[in-house]
Amino acid sequence: MTRELPTIKARRIGIVELPPERYYVYNGTERMPEPVKPKPATVVQVCAADDCTAEPHAKGYCSTHYRKILRGVSLDADKRRRVFDPSKCGETAGYSRHLHYGVPLCDPCRDAKNAYDRRRRAGKRAAA
Repeated sequence: MTRELPTIKARRIGIVELPPERYYVYNGTERMPEPVKPKPATVVQVCAADDCTAEPHAKGYCSTHYRKILRGVSLDADKRRRVFDPSKCGETAGYSRHLHYGVPLCDPCRDAKNAYDRRRRAGKRAAA
């Protein structure tokens, strides 16, 4: 035995205008508070250290620079010395160092990486 589901006829509902008091009545007796108006745009603060756009954490500095101040480290001191050492050039590790330090690839490193990739692919083909 099958039953037919009732069909619902869609109809367009017009815009209903209510008096302003009607929007804030709660349970017919209590008045709800007025809706909160958005606050005006605030000024975005940034870290007091040079060239840092992070949000301040304490005393005007971001958490990274504030920790440096607590440790007594100068804010101008670079944490890592990014000096490229060409001693590994011509090896696969040399290729990685070029990428890490952002130095353009030299031919010996490019050749070493290509040879490594060829050996690796040949091993995968042999295993399959």
